Amino acid sequence: MGTHAYEQDIPDTVRKDRVFPISLLHLAADDPLPGQIQPPPLPVVIDGEEEWEVEEILDSRRVRNQLLYLVRWRGYPDPTWESEDNLAEVEAIDRFYEQHPEKPHPNMVAAYRASQELST
Repeated sequence: MGTHAYEQDIPDTVRKDRVFPISLLHLAADDPLPGQIQPPPLPVVIDGEEEWEVEEILDSRRVRNQLLYLVRWRGYPDPTWESEDNLAEVEAIDRFYEQHPEKPHPNMVAAYRASQELST
């Protein structure tokens, strides 16, 4: 078979042409049927704990002396606000601060907590 054609692997009983040009090939769509909802991926179990994959950190904020991240989870449509304690060793956090160094980060929260302790 040449580099410009593809041969389908179909049974001999099917009376169709097996060879067609590669220009007719297309990548499969993420949503092949209109309106079809893909179920979210199952969590990975690591050391007996369920974990989900972080796709991207969208924002950070401080609420009541706690640092929160707006997390887009891989395979889930809606982001959620999560405590920094729930996101240990996540590379997406480093990428977020490379792009947004001005956003609230752990050092800012620690400094704020220390200043609150000194004032009481």
